[in-house]
Amino acid sequence: MSALAMREEHQGKAVRIWPYPRGQPLVLYPQAAVISPTEQFGLLATPSLCQQAPQMTPLLIAPLAITFWVWPVSPVAVVAGFDPPEKVWSAGHRGIDLAAAPGQEVRAIGPGSVAFASSIAGRPVISIEHGALRSTYEPVRALVAPGETVRAGQLLGWVATGGHCADHCLHLGIKSGTEYLDPLLLLSRRPAVLKPNRLRLGGGPARMTYAAALPIHGYSAGWSPSLHGPKAPAQRADPHRPPARGSRRCALNHVERASAHPQPKLGAPPWCAPRVDPVGRLERQ
Repeated sequence: MSALAMREEHQGKAVRIWPYPRGQPLVLYPQAAVISPTEQFGLLATPSLCQQAPQMTPLLIAPLAITFWVWPVSPVAVVAGFDPPEKVWSAGHRGIDLAAAPGQEVRAIGPGSVAFASSIAGRPVISIEHGALRSTYEPVRALVAPGETVRAGQLLGWVATGGHCADHCLHLGIKSGTEYLDPLLLLSRRPAVLKPNRLRLGGGPARMTYAAALPIHGYSAGWSPSLHGPKAPAQRADPHRPPARGSRRCALNHVERASAHPQPKLGAPPWCAPRVDPVGRLERQ
């Protein structure tokens, strides 16, 4: 896109803002007060609108901040999931444990600043602030220092010993204020999950095995753009190709009935477009 032209009509008057720096994502923020976009973002605009129509709330253009969360270790396997306690003082697991060996590299899951890098009860701990969120890694021998700014995927240190991981994992915790969150809600891809098989009929002990996990967004488990570089998404079926004959079914809830010429809703396959007979009745394909 070489230039952006935004036009909004209000009582016969218009404002145009252009151009915007190439390659930057945009988002529109409604503002409660009338503020000149030229003063805020250095854009070329028609300032007369703010004076002629003060009752109008303009839309300003600002760069969109996008955060890509990445795994702190690779390859990724979850050995213990998130299990928060019912009460603050009760026992529970306030994060996830990722399979890792002592000496393995630990990286920041997102951009932020180092809030803590020291020991707690003999366990080396690193905490990174990401705005309203805070990520905690333990046990980790720190390479970074408090106050240092880090980027997503930057090396924080190496897996150490101590804590409940017993030399086989890295504990990752996420907090928003005083509330603990499930780190898997932030990370964009699901890894393989270690979980025990059912007990044998003879009463033998359960053994730990890898359970297959579905990749998210078409990328394989354990891959992240910051750590492994660009990678093409996994192959998917052609969305424009109809399914095999005999399975061509489309739910009616994918169809808007508000008009005489309904259109499939966003997300419905293209072959789900309904047929409308001359009397306007909707037919299932």
